[in-house]
Amino acid sequence: MPSSRFKVGALVTLLTVFSIPVSVQAQLHSQAPDSPASEAIATQAQAAQLLRQGAEQFQAGQARTALSAWHQALTLYQQVGDRQGEARALSNLGAASGALGDLRQAIAYYQQSLTLAQALKDAEGISYALGNLGFSYQSLGDYQQAIDYHQRDLALAQERQNRAAEQYALNNLGIAYKAQGNYDRAVALFQQSLAIAQEGGDRAGEANSIGNLGNVYAEQGSYPQALAAYGQTLTLMKDLKNRRGESIVLERLGNVYAALGNPEQAIAYYQRSLTVARSISDSSRIATVLGNLGIVARSQGNLEQAIDFLQQSLVLLRQLGDRNGEATALNSLGNAYSTSQNYEKAKDYYQQSLAIARDIGDVRGAGVALGNLGQTSDLLNRDAEAAEYLQQSLAIARQVGDRLMEGQALHNLGIVQFESGDRETAATSLESAIEIWESLRTGLSDDNQVSLFETQADTYRLLQKVLIELRRPHQALEVSERGRARAFIELMSTRLLHSSPESQSSAPPPSALTVEQMRQIGRTQNATLVEYSITDKTELSIWVIHPNGTIDFRQSPLSQVDTSLDQVAEQTRVAAALGRGGAVSDTALTTLVENTRSALGISTRGENSGSANLGSASPGSASPDSANPRRPSRQLRSLHQLLIEPIADLLPTDPTQRVIFIPQASLFLVPFAALQDAEGKFLIEQHTILTAPAIQVLQLTHQKRQQIAESIHLSSTPQIAPLIVGNPVMPDLGTPPVPLPDLPNAEQEARSIASLLQTEAIIGNQATESNIVRQMTRSRIIHLATHGLLNDFFELGSPGAIALTPTATADGFLTASEILNLSLNADLVVLSACNTGRGRITGDGVIGLSRSFMSAGAASVVVSLWAVPDAPTASLMTEFYHQLQQNPDKAQALRQAMIKTMQQYPSSRDWAAFTLMGEAD
Repeated sequence: MPSSRFKVGALVTLLTVFSIPVSVQAQLHSQAPDSPASEAIATQAQAAQLLRQGAEQFQAGQARTALSAWHQALTLYQQVGDRQGEARALSNLGAASGALGDLRQAIAYYQQSLTLAQALKDAEGISYALGNLGFSYQSLGDYQQAIDYHQRDLALAQERQNRAAEQYALNNLGIAYKAQGNYDRAVALFQQSLAIAQEGGDRAGEANSIGNLGNVYAEQGSYPQALAAYGQTLTLMKDLKNRRGESIVLERLGNVYAALGNPEQAIAYYQRSLTVARSISDSSRIATVLGNLGIVARSQGNLEQAIDFLQQSLVLLRQLGDRNGEATALNSLGNAYSTSQNYEKAKDYYQQSLAIARDIGDVRGAGVALGNLGQTSDLLNRDAEAAEYLQQSLAIARQVGDRLMEGQALHNLGIVQFESGDRETAATSLESAIEIWESLRTGLSDDNQVSLFETQADTYRLLQKVLIELRRPHQALEVSERGRARAFIELMSTRLLHSSPESQSSAPPPSALTVEQMRQIGRTQNATLVEYSITDKTELSIWVIHPNGTIDFRQSPLSQVDTSLDQVAEQTRVAAALGRGGAVSDTALTTLVENTRSALGISTRGENSGSANLGSASPGSASPDSANPRRPSRQLRSLHQLLIEPIADLLPTDPTQRVIFIPQASLFLVPFAALQDAEGKFLIEQHTILTAPAIQVLQLTHQKRQQIAESIHLSSTPQIAPLIVGNPVMPDLGTPPVPLPDLPNAEQEARSIASLLQTEAIIGNQATESNIVRQMTRSRIIHLATHGLLNDFFELGSPGAIALTPTATADGFLTASEILNLSLNADLVVLSACNTGRGRITGDGVIGLSRSFMSAGAASVVVSLWAVPDAPTASLMTEFYHQLQQNPDKAQALRQAMIKTMQQYPSSRDWAAFTLMGEAD
């Protein structure tokens, strides 16, 4: 296969399939019901003993032995006509059959148990049967059937006013919704279950509910929340002396650290889990943990060790008669051999897994194995065989209603069809996969939409490539827009355009743009829109939408760069931030950054943002390139060749005409203003530049600006003066905590700008977090000249914070997550601080301060890409507002301010960090 092939969907591993929900999976009956004295007493006593014996064996992981004991108990109960005992034995037989992977037989037993319990009006027996039927159908992938049974169980519990049973049913229902992928609904149910458990002092129920919340967070990628939930659950399990539960939670903690890319920590937790499991001789748990140790070993490239762990797990599962687990272990062994490129052996294991799944009636398991077989056949260049397997996997996914499996099968089919030259069919398959991906994101929170999209982005990229090869670049542009900033767009649409909480919750997600709508946005913005899309590792796709609505398409080969695009983008940012004319090698990058910071007497607005947040010279220091400010930088020239030269003839010749760049992925790091042509001329000298994460974001910010203007026109109350903040009393950060350094030039900047705008600057101890936040919600212009922090120090999910004056009730750090929850009506927000345009780069754009301010209601935001120097920044910002008073075009004002600052401070690091996002007018 060529190296540029698209990534095949993730192979199913033990990590997900072996994960047992932290909840009781089967309510086992270890005692017979009371019965009157009769000649059957001896027989009933014998049956009761067998019931208890089977329960002990089952809890010890000996499901097959338990099955035999319970069969004998069932026969004895039937002999004496003890229908209640018969119902309980049938329920236990269902649990054993389910543990052994015979789900159809388990369902048959549970149905018989339910029928008897209903005839006897045994509410507890009915509840057991309903709950276990729900679990069984869930294991088969029939989630709706599972939900129906759990709903019936919940209704019964509520009718009986049995809070413990209600708590248990809510937990089970939450597990079913989680399996279906409806995480928000699952979380709500687990929280209801938790409240009932805490109300009744049921610590075991509390542990189950919190553990299940942890499972949801882990699956969604909300790892800090998952770790916190598992930590609480582990404490409860230890207090309850529930050693099996303790082993499960330790394993779950290992799973999270494995997902976080910390295999050493994962292994430590797995080993602790294994020690506990061995101390209680729980063979089922031992097999589970060994399987996960095998997965981590595989991820580290220790394939021999991985196979050894997985083989040990497989042996134990076979001894236990756990055929479901055996099928999963075989799949994981296939994955290990696939990783080692022993595809034929991998196929053999997948075939064995498929045979077991079919034998025990595990339809979903068969679909997983078929999907893995299809992927492996694709890797073996057997296109027809791969397509056949994937079609079968697709049919099963649709049969059991597993939308995730269906999307994965369609994506992989698209790959096979594309590689075999069937572009039309590939386009159809990939379009269908995207429709599924988008349906799965509906209703999720912003963070969860972002994390889920990360697993789906390849489908959008491949479909663009297919459409381009089919000579349909306009359709490819629609897909490009459809596959970027969707969560951001939905967040902006609901929060900015629907004022009341009720309208926000009921508002449908905005539709993706058509080409005609994009043309109209270009006309409305009176700008040239340039959208970049990284369709694969070999080529960059570029669309140029002109103000008159015409669209041009170009491609730029990535072969002209000698390293990855991510590295080139970062090197370009570093080169601009250091103001160096020469080359910056990969190996010298970190050293160069640190040496520059220490040698030049740094005075920047972001000392604690991390080692990659570049410093710059103090006001009295000579710029590194001041002797020859036009000397071309290899990095700035390289990206100019890649991003600008292929479309240079399409860009406006009038430098006052706007050009809005729509980057993607690492291209968000690019300081477009500082890119240099062959003569060393900077791009900002030739064009008026803005950026946006998506064309649709421009539509929304334009609507927001109109909304702001209309509210001002209709308002009878005077608008609050511009909010200008400079050099607050700095909060403490670090261990031990030390205050961030003062920024005297930021204070002078704020005073100068406030004078221009005929208002008072808020500085020093007046710039408290509570005071500034209160005024932010009413101000049309917000200017914050202070320290900016890049990292997510507070583990809130969105990196970035603005330093303000702390108080007894506020820490002085206004974080991106806190900003996201504000309601702003700002026409302009200027973050005159370090790294405010950076953050966590995702398929949804940059998750950080700029996104938070725009989502909260700012029509436009000015942000920075590195640790900006204090004095030049003060000069640039003052000039920006001076220009803005003469020309309300923010993009033009920023351009003129950069050019003016360039005359005094020629180094790109002193003027090129800032970019305007959103509305220019």
